[in-house]
Amino acid sequence: MKRLWAILFTILIISCEDKENSKNMVICATGFVKINIGKDSTVTGSWDITAVDGFSQEDIGPQIGKGELAGNIKDGQI
Repeated sequence: MKRLWAILFTILIISCEDKENSKNMVICATGFVKINIGKDSTVTGSWDITAVDGFSQEDIGPQIGKGELAGNIKDGQI
């Protein structure tokens, strides 16, 4: 379940950028998410996301943390 939150968090960060007023954007977390999809439909990766600038997991949610991703794609689902 943590893996799903990491993927959703990444999508949320990418989709929530205010392109009109990007100078006013507040960054509350930083990190990385690596996802590798093999030709045989295996999915592997990792993530490490930390809160910054005085924010905490209580402010941001359960997306803070680190872990490994391992699975596969079947019928269009991970």
